[in-house]
Amino acid sequence: MRRWLTPILLLLLLLLLLPLGGCFVDAGDGTQTGTEVPDHCVESGRTTVAHDEQLDDLGFSPDDLLGVAAGSFSGTFSPYSGSSSALTYDVARSSADIELVSFTMVMRTVDTSEPQSEGPPGPTDCPPHLEVPVSVGFVTADGAFDEAFTGALVATEATSATLSTSEPLADVGGTARPSFQAQDWPNQTLQLDAQLATGWTGSLTWMGSTDDPGGDTGTINPSGETAGAGSFTAQ
Repeated sequence: MRRWLTPILLLLLLLLLLPLGGCFVDAGDGTQTGTEVPDHCVESGRTTVAHDEQLDDLGFSPDDLLGVAAGSFSGTFSPYSGSSSALTYDVARSSADIELVSFTMVMRTVDTSEPQSEGPPGPTDCPPHLEVPVSVGFVTADGAFDEAFTGALVATEATSATLSTSEPLADVGGTARPSFQAQDWPNQTLQLDAQLATGWTGSLTWMGSTDDPGGDTGTINPSGETAGAGSFTAQ
């Protein structure tokens, strides 16, 4: 009786474990397959949409977002060194295509039989977002910044959005300049990062970089440098 009981129990146990994601099965070539878990999202497609199109995936139209995000806003720019200045922050829709961007989940295989290192959990979903091209005027009363940015509002709801864009140093219209040495970095830009919630908030950052961080000696040099210019609010 003992000789037959053990194989039967093993077979039953295997059948019970097969549906579970945590088990490992020999693939036949000496390798093992494990549990697939969410790892990250990748862009999978873009669809051009009309400015007044109601998007079922998001529950609002581009015009709904622009009704909150666009317009002329007044506020204050506070440099990280120096005195604050009055700010005019203008946002207007540009003529470029408005796009609904879709994403797909990328999975990774985890060996659950081995201890796992601690780390941030992977995403549980990859929702689409809307990208609305805009032009942004950023003008301070003291003349430090007189800028015309182009970028895109990124939004998953009608009342909030983010905007991240930059312009080369050669296009900077105000008197402000980065604190690092120009000769150190052949590529220099002014970066605008902004968030829409109750009005606009954000920051300006000087960024310098090089396309060739290596040297003839094989030494790896720094590839870039940043210097915060200041923060702002505009209502």
